[in-house]
Amino acid sequence: MAIEDTLQDYLLRDYHNPHEFEMCSCGKGRQLVKCRYDGCFHYRVSCETCFIKKHRLQPLHWALIWHTEKRIWEQRDYSKVSNDPEMDTAIQLGHPNDDSPCSGTKNSVPFIITHTNGIHSTRIRFCGCLGSPDKLEQLMAAGLFPATSSEYNQHLLTRSLKPFICIICSQNVAPLISFTVYDG
Repeated sequence: MAIEDTLQDYLLRDYHNPHEFEMCSCGKGRQLVKCRYDGCFHYRVSCETCFIKKHRLQPLHWALIWHTEKRIWEQRDYSKVSNDPEMDTAIQLGHPNDDSPCSGTKNSVPFIITHTNGIHSTRIRFCGCLGSPDKLEQLMAAGLFPATSSEYNQHLLTRSLKPFICIICSQNVAPLISFTVYDG
């Protein structure tokens, strides 16, 4: 095979799914989901169950779902990887480094998170265990800064604020950018 053909194959590999009819290594489903985030180095195409399990602690990685009729990859948020109501795809707060859902509450709420890789319309589940911190504390512990002071359903990931904070801190003059809390 000529080098041009090899390079073309590598460039086009993200635009098709040669594994769509193959079972995932877990044996639970077909290989129809992959991670769009470059930080998932060598993440292989997998089934919905494996993607959800492997990304429970990295829920802001975009999922690419293979659309078998259109024959394209569609980008979806972690909470929308599966249409199966039995699949738990809410982002669990209050249980750091624990990949199991909170036994104190089963309800999740719709949530918007602004991240450096885009705006995620997702679902959050607050910890409901006895003695758990309040919602604001759980959000801040997860690195989610509130976009409003009245409702906690829109947040900025603190790392998405860092470039603006660095600009303001490095200036010897009054900041050109001001942050105001919008309660619209």
